Amino acid sequence: MNEYPDLPKAPPIVDPTPPRRRPTALLLVGALVLVAAGVLAVAQWLPSVRADAVGDCYRGDVEQVDSVARIDCGPEAKYKVVGIEKDQSKLGLQLGTACEQSPTADATFWSGREGGTGTVLCLEDLKNPGKRMPAVGECVKGKATQGTDLAKVACGAEADYKVVGIEDAGIVSGLSARCTKFPTSAASAVWTRQNKGLSRDKVLCLEDAKHPGSRNPGVGQCVRVGAEDKMEVVDCASGADAKVVGKIDDTTEIDLLTKRVSEVCKQWPEADRFGFVGFQGSLKGSTLCMATLKR
Repeated sequence: MNEYPDLPKAPPIVDPTPPRRRPTALLLVGALVLVAAGVLAVAQWLPSVRADAVGDCYRGDVEQVDSVARIDCGPEAKYKVVGIEKDQSKLGLQLGTACEQSPTADATFWSGREGGTGTVLCLEDLKNPGKRMPAVGECVKGKATQGTDLAKVACGAEADYKVVGIEDAGIVSGLSARCTKFPTSAASAVWTRQNKGLSRDKVLCLEDAKHPGSRNPGVGQCVRVGAEDKMEVVDCASGADAKVVGKIDDTTEIDLLTKRVSEVCKQWPEADRFGFVGFQGSLKGSTLCMATLKR
């Protein structure tokens, strides 16, 4: 028998103070504010080197990256973007393969991650523009030795040559035949782009504006052979010495030194003579297989 009667249980003790909750929303907002502030600070610190479009202007020196910044086009602008080439390596820029399609570019600027690819800005110098390469159809005067020695003039009595074609000079100039695709060419000249990073040298294929007969003869045309075996294209019925019946491009004069006509021109049995035509500065040219005309 229980000596003590059952007593009522005491009610549980309840803390009247409500539990404290973390201000999750406030913490999240604060973190976002800090991130946004950090991004803004970085954006303000980095130089503005990415062009939005062709036509943007810049100030600074392309040799000093931190000095380059985009500004409004005006008196303070030094460069104007005339071309943008994406996915370009810095090595390719150093080898001089950039801005092929931007003939008025005077300088280049590369931005990207080291060891990867980036963007090349083709820049026209607004303060000190370089000498512009003549375009196909334009005329020049001067000696056809170095392209940069030629001066652009209006086509007419003053012009010595007319540009009929433009080719790549190759990594090593002079190792390939020049202007074989432009049969009216009488001479060629190498145009060198001086600025670092710009695309390789170009060959200007020039038509003689003063002596139309002085050209690279084509198959079916007739020639008159003058002093030092120099050939001039003439009418077949007007004092021509021979008619070109065949042509072999990309040859050298050395290839012909010890060979007979029958060996060189075996594809054209009517040929009884051959000659070599080429341009100054190039080791290779074209071999002409010719048939002597009876007078």
